[in-house]
Amino acid sequence: MVAKNKRLIHQQVDREISLIYEIKDIRDELHLILRIFETQRDIVRKFAGIFWPDESDAKMRRAFVDDCGIEHIIDRTMALDRHAQRSLEGVCRRSFFFSIIGLET
Repeated sequence: MVAKNKRLIHQQVDREISLIYEIKDIRDELHLILRIFETQRDIVRKFAGIFWPDESDAKMRRAFVDDCGIEHIIDRTMALDRHAQRSLEGVCRRSFFFSIIGLET
């Protein structure tokens, strides 16, 4: 019975470790995507500055950048990363718990 429990715990820990790797991979991809969106935002701002160069056009520049919606996409990507971070923390706590149980049995 003890051997069976240890085997089940090890299988569970293995699954949790796989999840940790998968979540870390997702976070890496989100960080890459975030850098792309930030670059797009910078380009849109530069374009707006070229298209509406006068200080009196500041309102038009801001409206154009806002209408592109890049800030919203950046905010959403950052929120997804925060969710992934919380998931990672939860899986790590759970894996740690299972490893402690495995050591004690």
